[in-house]
Amino acid sequence: MQHRANRHHSSIRVLVEHAIAGIKTFHCLTHRIRNPSSALIDQFFGLAGGLWNYKIS
Repeated sequence: MQHRANRHHSSIRVLVEHAIAGIKTFHCLTHRIRNPSSALIDQFFGLAGGLWNYKIS
């Protein structure tokens, strides 16, 4: 039972880690943003996430 749960958990973790790595290819998230506005940082994440979803679809 636990083996099946661990396998399910690891399969989800792999997908999430691949998505994070794909989003990091848009280098605006890997470098430090010197603007203190959290709205700008949220827009960067939204844009990178949208571009990554567009790329994999």
